[in-house]
Amino acid sequence: MNWLQQITGTFKDEPAFEEVLAYGRAIRQGDESMLEICPPYHADC
Repeated sequence: MNWLQQITGTFKDEPAFEEVLAYGRAIRQGDESMLEICPPYHADC
């Protein structure tokens, strides 16, 4: 089993996982409005 197969799915139960996916999707699609949202755990907000 390679390293990718070993780590696949390891973060799926992490509470922020869906939020991180949404940020990544927004970045890839060029949706800068998503980047203006400050997550509640971010210290600089």
